[in-house]
Amino acid sequence: MRPALALVLALLAAAPAHAARTVTYGADEAGPLRADVFRPAHHSRIAVIAVHGGAWLHNDRAVFAPIAAELARRSGFVVVNVEYPRAPAGGRLYARQRSAVEQAVTWVRGHARSLGVDPRRVGALGGSAGGNLVALVGTGGHGSLRTGTRLGAAVAWSGQLDLKRLRGEGATNVVSYLGCDLAACPQTWALASPFDHVNHGDTPMLLFGSRHDSTPPSQSTRMARALRTAGVDGRAVILPGARHGQQYAEAAMARTIAFLRRHLARS
Repeated sequence: MRPALALVLALLAAAPAHAARTVTYGADEAGPLRADVFRPAHHSRIAVIAVHGGAWLHNDRAVFAPIAAELARRSGFVVVNVEYPRAPAGGRLYARQRSAVEQAVTWVRGHARSLGVDPRRVGALGGSAGGNLVALVGTGGHGSLRTGTRLGAAVAWSGQLDLKRLRGEGATNVVSYLGCDLAACPQTWALASPFDHVNHGDTPMLLFGSRHDSTPPSQSTRMARALRTAGVDGRAVILPGARHGQQYAEAAMARTIAFLRRHLARS
């Protein structure tokens, strides 16, 4: 066998069955919004939007790609790993980022037939700042589960869920993100805070943290309690140690998949 052909065959053999396909799923004032779609060869009818972290202003979807790929591989879900705008910082950025996640939900539903998924069975997973954005859509989505922006289920790993209660580095990150401190613009902080929007029509949520997380675990426990008080399935899981977001992916993955499957299988 010629060396070049042998190399091509080796690369094909090493490629995962669900190698990502890049798509344009929406638009922002800064340009097109792109995502990578991980579609297992034998997938279920469930789709999950994956949203990376990075204090809202940093990183890109590449940092969450291993998580998205592993989620698709282990669950059989079609996973859409999205990019979102990260500049300029200021009071409008949270709305642009939330819109990006909502556009991803709409795109999946609009392409459900070609993706081979059920438009009613769309959930989301977000890490850190991505968890904040997923929860914002979970508390503010609108329309039906077939055509709107509502999520059927959401999971946040170390999400910043009640911004006004953050202290230290967490609060500093929010100031950098929104361009003002809590005293100067409390309304903007509330608009970007999922906790402030909890109501009885919200998405079921599973909220992870770790005991010594840089995002306090009380962010997850308080949000879960508020959801339950509103009559929504809200659960918090606090893991040992000080890992943050995708650092505890292996410990959180099985319960993440089980929660998404339980709610999305019956949507």
